[in-house]
Parts: sequence; structure tokens; C-alpha cells
Amino acid sequence: MDLNNYYISAQFSENGYAEVGTDLGVLLDATSEFSLESWIRLSELEPDINILSCENYFRFGVDNEQLVLDIKGLPVISGSTSNSRIDKQDWYHVAVTYNLQHVRLYINGECVMTSSLSGKGSGSPGIYRIGSQMNGKMRSLQIYRKGLSANEINDSMFGTISDEYLVADFDFTCNPPLDRKTPQREIKLSGEAEILKVYPSLRLSGNAFATPYNKAGVNPGGEIILTRTRYMPFYVLATSKDASLFLPTHCLKSIRAWHFTWSMIQNRKRCS
Repeated sequence: MDLNNYYISAQFSENGYAEVGTDLGVLLDATSEFSLESWIRLSELEPDINILSCENYFRFGVDNEQLVLDIKGLPVISGSTSNSRIDKQDWYHVAVTYNLQHVRLYINGECVMTSSLSGKGSGSPGIYRIGSQMNGKMRSLQIYRKGLSANEINDSMFGTISDEYLVADFDFTCNPPLDRKTPQREIKLSGEAEILKVYPSLRLSGNAFATPYNKAGVNPGGEIILTRTRYMPFYVLATSKDASLFLPTHCLKSIRAWHFTWSMIQNRKRCS
């Protein structure tokens, strides 16, 4: 394992979360436009997973594998289809937007739920928590004082839109974590929450590329789309002449054919 290849993220648990104070720069009681977005990876799918929450006031999280927005005193908004399902062990970009008329939930840039919402929440803001009741990792959480459009959500998946609308930018890819928006809010890790280096991570260079695994695709032998065609992660231990291939044990079941494509990053030779 190359110990120089890692990424950093926050690790939360049922007993670990981050506190970020009482003022996020925008009201979350449905009297103002707002948007939230975050990169998360869940280890378990328990009830009442909170991405951002404030007791008796506001909650954006995951229930029963679906995104949910719960503003106290107003109807709960939740995804309800297979397209809006959150699995564990995969990274997801999740977002919620509100433009004073409609709430929209997004997963990986795709709108998976639209619902009308009006009125004012009945709660009072207190201390906001990030990642409470969440067994999993988080890389970032951004908050905007605008109901972002679908195009803006897609743009913000891998960058940040104009600072004109950004009110909080919580970055968990550094230790200690930072709010990169001025004025900076203190991020206080509580309980079992911690910042981790995660191994292994993928480094790409030259002409190298990666394909998501465990997704149905084109069978490279027959060019027919089969539901049993899967991409799998693997690790290679190589010397100058020989290479040993290591596959996760769960990938070895019911395999009928093999097709390998990978890149040798060190000397930039491509092999198939």
C-alpha cells in the first residue's frame, strides 16, 4: 500500500458529531431561500441519520435509505423511489434546495424529488450539529442563502458557485476542519467524531482512468448489456517482472468470465 495515497474526511458515529454554533447565515425555517449540499458516505443505514440538524427546528438527513427534510411545524419532505435511494459504502453528493415555493432533493446532481412547501416553521434555532446519528464519512457541507437551480447544483458538485450566495463552507478534508467562508465559524468535534486519513485512494495520471464498480455495463466479450456484468475493485502487488492480483472475497462468487483493464501509473504503461 502506498501510504502517500490517501484522502481525508470526517468520521461520524452515533456518539460523534460536529457542532458549528447557532448562526449559519441564513434562516432554515422556510421564511428564506436556502440550499445545502454535502459529500457523504454511510457505513450503516440506521433511522434518523442527520447531515445537518438543530433540535426542534431543522433536520436534513437520511431515513429508510431516502433523503429527508424536516422543518418543525411543516410537512416532512422525503424521497420515495428507487432512483432516490441511498446505499451504504458509496460516496454520494446530496443536496436540498428551497426557493420559497418548492423543495427539491438531489442525489449526484439529479433531482429525485420536488414538493411544494410554504409557511413558517414553528421551532427556534439553537446549536447546529453536523453528522449526528450518522455512521459514516463526510467530506464537505456548504450552505447557501438561495434556492440553487439544477445547473448550479451540478456545477457545485465539484466546485463552488459565487460567494454572493455562499454563507457557510465546512471543509472536512483538512485537520482540523475549517469553515472556509468568512467570518469563519468554529467547528467543534464532539464524542467519537474524528478526522481520518483513508486508505487506499486512487491516483490517476497520464492517460489513466477509472470505471465505477458494481454497475451493470457492456459485456466486453459480446457487446451485450447484461445485468450480471460487474466492475470490481482490485489491488496489484507488482515487482519488475511479476504481478499478483488480489480481489475482495465477495467478488469471487459466480464469476463466469474475466476482463481486466488497468494502468501502470509508475511507468505509465497501459495493460489489458
